[in-house]
Amino acid sequence: MNRLHAVWGLAFALVIAFSVGAEPAADWGGSLTTSSSVQSVPDGSDDDAFVNSERLVLYLTAPLGSSWELVAQGTARFDTSPLFAADVEKFYFQNTIDFADQTAEREVQQPGGLLQFVSRTGRFSLSEPTGLVLRQAVDGVDVTVSGQRSRIDLGAGYAGLVNKEFSALSMSLQDSADAEDGDVYFGPPRLLGRGTLALPGLVARQNLTLAFAFQQDLRDPDSVVQDGTDSADVATPGGLIDTQYAIARVDGPIPGVGTLFYSLTYVFNSGRVMGLLDDPAANSGSSYQYSPIRAHLVRGDVQYFLPEFFSAAASAAVTYSSGDDDYQAFTEGNTDGNATMFTAATPSSQGAVFGLQSGNSTVAEVSWSMKPFSGSSGLTESLLARAVLYSFFRSAGSGPVSVSDVDAATSGAYLGSEVDLDFRWRPFSDLGVGLTSGFLFANSDVMLDSANSVDYVLRLNASLSF
Repeated sequence: MNRLHAVWGLAFALVIAFSVGAEPAADWGGSLTTSSSVQSVPDGSDDDAFVNSERLVLYLTAPLGSSWELVAQGTARFDTSPLFAADVEKFYFQNTIDFADQTAEREVQQPGGLLQFVSRTGRFSLSEPTGLVLRQAVDGVDVTVSGQRSRIDLGAGYAGLVNKEFSALSMSLQDSADAEDGDVYFGPPRLLGRGTLALPGLVARQNLTLAFAFQQDLRDPDSVVQDGTDSADVATPGGLIDTQYAIARVDGPIPGVGTLFYSLTYVFNSGRVMGLLDDPAANSGSSYQYSPIRAHLVRGDVQYFLPEFFSAAASAAVTYSSGDDDYQAFTEGNTDGNATMFTAATPSSQGAVFGLQSGNSTVAEVSWSMKPFSGSSGLTESLLARAVLYSFFRSAGSGPVSVSDVDAATSGAYLGSEVDLDFRWRPFSDLGVGLTSGFLFANSDVMLDSANSVDYVLRLNASLSF
């Protein structure tokens, strides 16, 4: 049944692209990307040492009058699992109204300082400005109002009609169970929303961004464990999870230091999550209860650009996300008081090998990138080389993290370090090649006995656009 849905999804994207593609003003095309990885595998693991995936993307942008346009994108993916999945990642109508009358000599603006109004209706990617909390395809509405000194974004949508293979939402035990269930086609049923107020160049070229985001679990409350249920009466645990995020970010150049830039981000995470807590009234002494979420994330980074020296750039960053040392598992693991484990709606991972996500994690990283053939006129001019050093820590000093190889029962903040080397080369505008190698040196004192002390990955990517 999943394969049938996937084929219909891809066929729909193909019909849209090629039926409208004949319109002279329309822009349509696609890309084919192949990725092959060789990775270390612990003894006794069922993971594959060699992994290959192919990704086909077809896109279309077609004008519909003076201010409207249709944007569509269909994607199919083939993995060594084996797995075939396809979906329509984008399909929305965009309306753009310009309030600025551009002339050859000056810009005449309407009263109120409005410059542009943009709306999107349909399926699109909804994200907040930091990329640390939310980035997910939804079916909904998004509005952007741009002024002379500010920009406001408001958007909301439903994520439950997206193929689960293309959904980044995995926040609860129910999400994990559905991901493994072959009879479930769609991703988690959630309402997502975000709002942003951006104030560029507020003072001394400094930018201030304020935002909020939320996700609401829309599963039937009767289909999950009820609040206060005795643990002895539960065969399959798992409840609802609702989260909200208040986001503040400042960034810009550091005055008087030329090409040195910084950014500082803070996120407050609230909401509710199911946990197993002590309950004297329960026969077993414990029951499943909802706990308030009170968690934090802080990220600071600096970047220094040296354009005259092989287009080089150096950066350093630290990302802290709060944890909870009484959590027994990374997902819905709270056992006492407030849940202080930071829980992003769609977390990003750090490290090509370790892939640590936010939640009881602190990651320090330094990187250096350059184009060794910058300034040459040959095919090698676009070659970009980048080296990154990561150090990983548990914010709470103990407890679980997103990586299952870490033993939650151990104490110790330091988890290990990783070195990644990344090469990107685009010899032609339609052809891109990438090579990534990563080596993780884990702290064996906090890892499970089955985990390797040294892990590696070698990944080759190639992308052809047409």
